[in-house]
Amino acid sequence: MASLTIPFLTSVLLIGGVQALELVRSVDNTTATCATACSTLRTALPGKVFGASDTAGYQESKSEYFSDWNGDINPACFVVPTEAEDVALIVKTAKDTHCPFAAKSGGHTYFESASNIENGITIDFRGLNQVTPNGDGTVSLGPGGRWGDVYDTLDPLNITVLGGRLRHIGVGGLLLGGGTSFLTPEHGFACDNICRYQVVNADGEIIWASQETNSDLFWALRGGANNFGLVVRFDVDAVPGSNFWGGTIDYDISQLQSVASAFGALADPKTKDDKATTWIVVVRQPAANSWTINTVPVYSEPVIETPKIFEPFVKIPSTKKNLRIARHGVFANESMDAPNGFRCDGFVITMKFNTDIIEYAINKAKSEPFSNNTQLLAFTLGFQQFGQTTLTHTNVRGGNPLGLGDSGPLIMIQVQFLWLKNESSPLDQEFQSAGQQFIADLGAWAKEQGHENSYLYLNYADKSQDVFGSYGQANKERLQRIAKQYDPEGVFQKLMPGGLKLF
Repeated sequence: MASLTIPFLTSVLLIGGVQALELVRSVDNTTATCATACSTLRTALPGKVFGASDTAGYQESKSEYFSDWNGDINPACFVVPTEAEDVALIVKTAKDTHCPFAAKSGGHTYFESASNIENGITIDFRGLNQVTPNGDGTVSLGPGGRWGDVYDTLDPLNITVLGGRLRHIGVGGLLLGGGTSFLTPEHGFACDNICRYQVVNADGEIIWASQETNSDLFWALRGGANNFGLVVRFDVDAVPGSNFWGGTIDYDISQLQSVASAFGALADPKTKDDKATTWIVVVRQPAANSWTINTVPVYSEPVIETPKIFEPFVKIPSTKKNLRIARHGVFANESMDAPNGFRCDGFVITMKFNTDIIEYAINKAKSEPFSNNTQLLAFTLGFQQFGQTTLTHTNVRGGNPLGLGDSGPLIMIQVQFLWLKNESSPLDQEFQSAGQQFIADLGAWAKEQGHENSYLYLNYADKSQDVFGSYGQANKERLQRIAKQYDPEGVFQKLMPGGLKLF
């Protein structure tokens, strides 16, 4: 007990009193306890538990992390459940043996230990990847599916769902963080289109959460991440039609003002079209001394002619253009992202919609030392807009915790750094610090210009950012009450420490 600090004790007691303190106290000797846990699970779940000696299965799970901050971590074992009962057994075993654990959906979260844990149990949901259309206008999804596979299954049925815009993103992580989609302008966040969750709670019980059953938990899961339990099934609304118009248009950086002006029409109440979406991604590659602009305009109907809202984008001189009618999965397959296996960190900020921030952010980046550091493989700035229709959907089915309400239109800026691990140079700290300062500078500009908004999108946030505080104090406190109600011992706060936590 002497090694526990007073602030640490206070945070533990706030979660669940003496029970939580006993739980955390016993996590000290993880190597021995987790060896026992993995052995127990290997007997109970044959063929689903992989230690380091199980080279193929273990490496398959390790290789699927986007950022090597998570891929470099070595758990005592990976467990690959294929049904809800497997997950229930894993949670019970981890709790009984006091073995810390983590859970991975697609493994796309940037920061260290978000979805993997050294010497603990890492649950790899890749075996729970079902895509099951139901007869009631919903589709059941497993947390370990990838969005490209979801769309490939649904496209031939001429239906789709709100999900990730990159093929390899995992289902579970995106949905628990809110979730942006090609269909977000018309239908809201992906979490607003979930009608039911199947959850393994802190006692290893399988429960349901919906508007009618455990409605407080249902509300909390729509943006509250992994603080309440492990979701093993999402029932989501099906959307008719899976043929869209769209593709990619790339530009030279000299066209930035024109692209920003065209982007502004998407948020203007006089010109907006809720079937239309795009984002602007500006990419800096110091080694090539290049700045490029990438856009992915998508219109959620298979129109023959270029939609009026996108005509300005098409008229701007471009370096690459590929526009056509295609299935949802095709557009998710071509959207730009880096390959796995690099160091990556990301940050996010939201503000009242304005296009001035686009030019300001690029000019700010050009003046920073990191933009000329050739050890930085890429620096990206992504700009997305949320119109009022999107924000209105946050009130459906009892609302969600995001705290957005009638604050639109908004612009969200995602900042990403990508580099290679370098043992002899402190690049990790250098680029993390640069990102924190850069996002703080954007926030200061927004406040000065009267564009300030507190919301932070969980799936783009760094661990240093107060996502749940950005939802508003009342919503954060409500999330904390619900977490203590469903998990009084703090299993998903302390025994599962990865990700963004409420306490």
